[in-house]
Amino acid sequence: MEDLTPRERLAVRYAELMHQRPATCSQADVDAMLEAFTPEEFMEMAFTVAQFISMGQLVHALGVPNPTIVPFNDEA
Repeated sequence: MEDLTPRERLAVRYAELMHQRPATCSQADVDAMLEAFTPEEFMEMAFTVAQFISMGQLVHALGVPNPTIVPFNDEA
């Protein structure tokens, strides 16, 4: 991730948080996003992340095999 810009790293962190532990997304997390992104940019990113997560859940619910699934490592 060292090749990413600070904003890109923050966006990846947000996507990971929403995918792995959405209930732990705090106001501090949202505030950090709004310091780096305009409200419009943040909303676009949040909707995009939500769409991709939902599509993945749908594919899983339908039983479509996905050979690229990587197990979550909580130590990262």
